[in-house]
Amino acid sequence: MAIFKITKENAKAIKSKRRNDFFESEFELRDFFKKNLEQLLGVRFLEKEYPITEARIDTLGIDDDNSPVIIEYKWDKDDKVLTQGLDYYGWLQENRRPFQDLVKSKLGNDIEVNWDQPRVILVAQDFSRQIKRAVRQIEYVELVTYACYEPDILHLDGIEMPDKKIVTSVVGESGSTEVYDKNYHFSLLRSEYVKEKAETLRQRILSLPEVEELLGQKKNCQRYNQL
Repeated sequence: MAIFKITKENAKAIKSKRRNDFFESEFELRDFFKKNLEQLLGVRFLEKEYPITEARIDTLGIDDDNSPVIIEYKWDKDDKVLTQGLDYYGWLQENRRPFQDLVKSKLGNDIEVNWDQPRVILVAQDFSRQIKRAVRQIEYVELVTYACYEPDILHLDGIEMPDKKIVTSVVGESGSTEVYDKNYHFSLLRSEYVKEKAETLRQRILSLPEVEELLGQKKNCQRYNQL
């Protein structure tokens, strides 16, 4: 990442070395975000280490649209964070009343919780290719990477956010909406045998290194290698 000090006319590169010792533990990372949650992620803080059955949610919050937000942190890189996030999302949907009570106790009775788009934000230094690919198919999950640089610079990068989803909706002349995803293309195949073979081939291609799937095209599904 290039960092510059700028004026109206000039840009001067700042030589900044990445440092991995700023947050010495996952707890320090979580507590720092807690103290600065609205500035960093645009989320109002509600509670940390919220206890649920056999687990604790790192952070519960609510965004500017009053949508519930679950935040999970990993100090380094851990693929289990996605499983945790999905589990906590399921808990949230099944336990709306406790969340609403938490909002009232922290922010007052005037807040009307918006249940249309609950969010899960996963924060880590990096995520595996498999996690990035999986999240592209999950609307409510967002990936955020963080990096610290000398002397005191924190860089956040949103890898997968809801407005970057690949599947495209198109309104046709009839006014109906067509979604050109995998199911659309497979529906054009009449033979179940061909569908089965096509899915097997698709899975093999997706298992290759650095292969990503792009959906949203009416005539084909494109795949490309990330360089």
